[in-house]
Amino acid sequence: MAEIELRAGAKINLLNQDELDQTLSKYMEQPGSLRATDGIYLSVLLKTGSNPFTMGGDAVPNPQGPLQGYTWSVRRIAVEGLTAGATPDVLQVFSRNRLVAQVTGALPVAFIGRGEAVIRSGETLEYRSLGTFAATGQIIASGFAEQVPQELEGRFYV
Repeated sequence: MAEIELRAGAKINLLNQDELDQTLSKYMEQPGSLRATDGIYLSVLLKTGSNPFTMGGDAVPNPQGPLQGYTWSVRRIAVEGLTAGATPDVLQVFSRNRLVAQVTGALPVAFIGRGEAVIRSGETLEYRSLGTFAATGQIIASGFAEQVPQELEGRFYV
């Protein structure tokens, strides 16, 4: 501890920069640790099918996106209710207007590698049909993600 003398003559001990750096490095660098990493289920989105089809984004009551101060690594997206067959329905999943995943009536689940689909607070997932969309029943989108505080986002890349 650094010792500082106050004008009143009282002495107090404060952390110096080296002590602070050492303490923080012990806290932040725990190899193999999952400290502060949570597995979470994405909120379920429901909508009746139509052509063209869009769902999600910012305009829904419970958007698929992390809360303020958190970051997700989306690992799985599943969509129920898509038409299979010779020309299956195709849904593309976007974040920040960039393609994250694609699911079809034939392959309704997309598995995504860690750190490949990172969603930050303020961002959401949006589903859009590609081509003709035949499903007219209820479409249900769900999924799974890993969540960390935003300052620990680097964990998704190691």
